[in-house]
Amino acid sequence: MKREIKFRVWNPQEKTMTIVGLGSYMGFHGIAYDKVGCNNNDNVWDEYTGLKDKNGVEIYEGDIYKRILDKKCKYKKDYEWADYWLIEWYKYYACFTTTMIGENTKDGFVKRNRSINEYSKRFNEMDEVIGNIHENPELL
Repeated sequence: MKREIKFRVWNPQEKTMTIVGLGSYMGFHGIAYDKVGCNNNDNVWDEYTGLKDKNGVEIYEGDIYKRILDKKCKYKKDYEWADYWLIEWYKYYACFTTTMIGENTKDGFVKRNRSINEYSKRFNEMDEVIGNIHENPELL
């Protein structure tokens, strides 16, 4: 798989997010040093997965997305049937994976004990990024 290598960098002190391409990162010059401050050990670096959601939003490690479960409206429900997933790096298989963090029920949003999806094929073009762990910690 060919994909662009880039990162999203979260600066917790300034509460800012910056996109950094690999060329900017190499040698700690240019954009990475000026905008992000590569020498800041508190920064959190999230890698780009190479995927985009249904709105064309790039998907990074640490993103939270919503998956609509009844896309064809086969089941009659009076709420949006969806679950919520976190994009994470899975060291054991050396790949990105998804971890379920919650779902909509008839009683509203319910957080779930995080369960990793080892054989992650869950993400598709109909899913939507709704936030990330840095800017939206309330979603965890």
